[in-house]
Amino acid sequence: ADPVEDYDRDNDNLIDINDLHQLNAVRHDLDGNGLPANLPAYAGAFPNGDFVTTTAAAARMGCPQTCTGYELAQSLDFDLDGDGQVGVTTTSTDPYLNWNAIGGSYAATFDGNGHTISNLTLNYTAATGNAGLFNTLGSGGIIRDVGMLTPNLRSSGTYLGALVAQIASGAEVRSGYVRGGVITATGGLIMGGLAGGNSGTITAAYATAEVTGGAVGNVGAGGLAGASSGEITASYAAGPVSGAGAATSIGGFVGTLIGAAVAINDGYCDTTLPGATSACIGNRAQGAPGSVTAQGATTAQLQTPTGYTGPYANFNLDLDGDTFPDYLWNFGATTTYPTLHTPSERQTAAAVVVDYDQDNDNLIDITTIHQLNALRYDPDGNGLPNDTANYSAYTGGFPNGNIADTSTPYLGCESTCIGYELMANLDFAADGAAVTTTDAYPDWPPIPSYESTLDGKGHTIARLTISGADANAGLFAALTANAVIRDLGIIAPAVTSAAASANAGALVGDNAGLITASYIDGGSVTVTGDNPYVGGLAGQNTGDLRAVWSAAAVTASTTATSTAGGLIGLHTGDLTASYAAGAVSGSGAAGTAVGGLIGRIDTAGVTIEASYCDTTVNTQLNCIGTQTGGATATAPGYPTAEIQTPTDYTGIYEAWAITLTPNDDTRYNVWNFGEATEYPTLYHPTDRHITIPDTLPPPLPRTIPPEPEKPYDPAADHPEIYANAEYEMAATCQTHNIDPETGNPQAATVTFDLGSYTGPVLLHLSIWTNGRYMAYETQGLASPGLERDGQRATLQVETDPAQTRFRLDGRRHGLATNLVLGYADCRSDDP
Repeated sequence: ADPVEDYDRDNDNLIDINDLHQLNAVRHDLDGNGLPANLPAYAGAFPNGDFVTTTAAAARMGCPQTCTGYELAQSLDFDLDGDGQVGVTTTSTDPYLNWNAIGGSYAATFDGNGHTISNLTLNYTAATGNAGLFNTLGSGGIIRDVGMLTPNLRSSGTYLGALVAQIASGAEVRSGYVRGGVITATGGLIMGGLAGGNSGTITAAYATAEVTGGAVGNVGAGGLAGASSGEITASYAAGPVSGAGAATSIGGFVGTLIGAAVAINDGYCDTTLPGATSACIGNRAQGAPGSVTAQGATTAQLQTPTGYTGPYANFNLDLDGDTFPDYLWNFGATTTYPTLHTPSERQTAAAVVVDYDQDNDNLIDITTIHQLNALRYDPDGNGLPNDTANYSAYTGGFPNGNIADTSTPYLGCESTCIGYELMANLDFAADGAAVTTTDAYPDWPPIPSYESTLDGKGHTIARLTISGADANAGLFAALTANAVIRDLGIIAPAVTSAAASANAGALVGDNAGLITASYIDGGSVTVTGDNPYVGGLAGQNTGDLRAVWSAAAVTASTTATSTAGGLIGLHTGDLTASYAAGAVSGSGAAGTAVGGLIGRIDTAGVTIEASYCDTTVNTQLNCIGTQTGGATATAPGYPTAEIQTPTDYTGIYEAWAITLTPNDDTRYNVWNFGEATEYPTLYHPTDRHITIPDTLPPPLPRTIPPEPEKPYDPAADHPEIYANAEYEMAATCQTHNIDPETGNPQAATVTFDLGSYTGPVLLHLSIWTNGRYMAYETQGLASPGLERDGQRATLQVETDPAQTRFRLDGRRHGLATNLVLGYADCRSDDP
């Protein structure tokens, strides 16, 4: 006779739960359709539901269609009277002093909507059976967006977990957590902070409860799950786990992995908590692969990240299936573990858009290793992952980029992004000393075929570490013909591969692109598999290398067809103004190609210009190991002293001021030659001076000053030419041929002492006459009136020196920026 009540106020076909009695009623409707198996008990919590009309078309409990499960409309607390004691005293007025798990098998949806259930208390004393909020989550069932706060569970049964005792195959817990509390076993059972056993899927979950196992035997006790034969993704555990028994399977993350189908993707446990187990995985059974693991991390490593970096680089998942990440996690401060956003908070987080191209050059800024890792998902460099399946992984590096709206510029680029650039030095070792298993990338997977730009901007990447059996090993596996890598240094790499026929280099395994002004400083590149191509910078090069160097140690396997070079293994492309100074070793058997610079060239017409190797480091090697196929390239070898001695663009380095871009005639002062006991290094891009093809600079511009009385001052009027003065030589004016009528000199001799300067000289004259001045230029030693004898340059001038200023400039080995050598003002007889 009572009116029918709407228990689905938001019409999402999930029945609203507002109190503990309605939560308890779920046990009577395990398929979640609103038609209970025990109507009287169920109706005690939902007294005005539509239980009379049972046809599928009729509304039940207010659902617009058939109800599909339940949802929390608010947070619930088992300590209803607020005395802090649930199940402790018989005088407590709390309605559920000893909770009985919802079960058998719940196969519908249970949506927490970001709400929590606090102080769940149970004490299960039977020898068998399950204990938890839910008994079993059956196939097709899903528990999502719910948190358990400070549960207190004790059981001697079979499975024990605060949220659910067992997760069946085909069932899923996602965005769920257990924070604090105690989970205790009094017998041998499978137990975990979140779930006892998992044969389904756990996604984006965490548990910080204290898990204390009893005589666990060979089953399992784990911080997140006791045992798992299913899949766990983007989850962590940070609670102490303990147990007893000689064969106890105890893990900070999972106690026991079971079966070959088990998987863990980005799982972590805190191994430094007081009483925490040192292993994230306790035991493996029934063929569980040894490669499946959860990473152990310190408390600081798990708490420090405040974004999708470090251990959480791949935690930004797409759970709603719209191909865009959902920004699930709230990372808080650097002294807190991450928590989960509520569904409404996710929308707020996703709305934040960060400009990742601060200098608006259409190159996306890289400041972390995780952002560098994101390049593998965006090979064309446009700021949009190449596959929607990679959005989550990509946003691990760029969590707040504009990749959802593909009609607008991505990641802050003013127009379409065209690649990436380093804005800081990167180090694969968090401690700056050595890469360990707790670092984010202890074994870097080479970035697959990359076809865009990476501008290092003079920055470095330290301690790149690669092991295993990569067919193409290096920071990049391969670079296509469209790829451009420039101004990048790799320091102390450790690159190894056991693959047969591997291409291995610290920068790239197989290069077809343009690499300029880049280097490998120290470290090693090693291939142990048969028939490798291995080099310090590139294993195989069909592209264009300009102004590159390597000092990495290169080691090839000892098979008869090993190909190894200090810079390049197999070279069939172009190489200009480069060198190698790292030790190279390989088999001396017939057919082996081992060279200090290049292992082998097997194509006619290969270009090598002004490129060398250190023959002191490799006393038994030529710079080019073997040439076949009609190749006739040359690369001289020099001892260390000769490679280090030049301190300028002289001798073997005379041609090293080169162009860095094809079809561009602009040459650059790329190299810094340092002292006579140092190898050449590369200038930072901001320290380079542009050169021009001519042997001398263009004429000084002819200018009329804005004020007629202003004398001509070349340094002030033309700072673009005179900005880099490096010499100030003594200059002397001597007048002669005095005009007998006026007493003014008619000619002058100006002598400049050049000191240690040995380069070419040129002279600028400014002549003041008739209230204005004109600027002239006399160029070169052969110019009329300008003579050079050793370190003295003399100019005979047939003009009135009292109105003349002289500036002697030099050009330093082809650099357009003039160097001020001397300045003479002969407007008076005073020298």
